[in-house]
Amino acid sequence: MRKMPLGQLSAEFVVIVVGVLVALAVDQWRESVGARAAEAQYVSRLIDDLTIDSLQSERFIEAGAAKAAALAEVMDALDDSAAVRLRPSTAWPDMNFTYTRPPPQTTTFDELRNTGGLGLIRSDDLRFEIGNTYRLLQHHYERLEDRRTRIAFTVAELFPSASWGLGTTPDLSSAQIDSAFYATPDSGARLQRLMSAEYRGLLNQERIYARSMEAISRQMLDLTVGLLEGLRAYQSTLR
Repeated sequence: MRKMPLGQLSAEFVVIVVGVLVALAVDQWRESVGARAAEAQYVSRLIDDLTIDSLQSERFIEAGAAKAAALAEVMDALDDSAAVRLRPSTAWPDMNFTYTRPPPQTTTFDELRNTGGLGLIRSDDLRFEIGNTYRLLQHHYERLEDRRTRIAFTVAELFPSASWGLGTTPDLSSAQIDSAFYATPDSGARLQRLMSAEYRGLLNQERIYARSMEAISRQMLDLTVGLLEGLRAYQSTLR
């Protein structure tokens, strides 16, 4: 067997080593490109989720204020018991009692957290802000849920013939609501409940809940807007 000159062996060794290093570098480059693409996609999805949340917050800030105002009017109307007997509809809040805030959009964040994908975000500060914001959003949502009352069930019991589902206000006139109220034999007992301190107390609890919805939605809006600004600024550096 012919021996290969040392110089040729060295040259071939160098070629092999360089080839391996180049292959590794290409693999690393591909992984880096894939990671950057995934990072950009996750940032975009977070922005979409938070945009939905910010719109929800704006909606429920307005809904909370309207709900509280409607309940205040009903509580004032209950002071005139003769008017309530004549027209029970004056004690019917003209609003939707099932109008409650949905939970925050956490699909993308949950995926990032559960798969370790949060590490794709290269900014330490932004990673912290993402995690902290979603923790606070969930905390505020749970605070709001803890304040929910049973008013939807009560209204459905007091106005059974005029309710669709659990307290959803149908498109009925005041006269139709009054007629439906007295159309059943238990209307006398329901009228007593309608003018009771218990019903007034429940209305007040719901009014407090409505104010909480407004205030907590403002806090959630501030959180989502803050994180949105940070994500959009970071997204501009990825282009």
